[in-house]
Amino acid sequence: FVNMKDEWPADLDAPIVVYCGSGHRSTIAMTILWTYGYTDVLSMRGGVSEWVKGGYPVIDFVPEG
Repeated sequence: FVNMKDEWPADLDAPIVVYCGSGHRSTIAMTILWTYGYTDVLSMRGGVSEWVKGGYPVIDFVPEG
């Protein structure tokens, strides 16, 4: 995650939502972003597993390359 810092938004006030499978790692990522000065960062509570349980849509994505 931190090794991808060059892909983070230049605007420290950009809205950012981080997520993972359960919500634990995204909470850690949110805290890291705060320490780097980002101000509008949220972690998706419960992660993707809760998203799926809630019946929200999910699509498969396979990056090219």
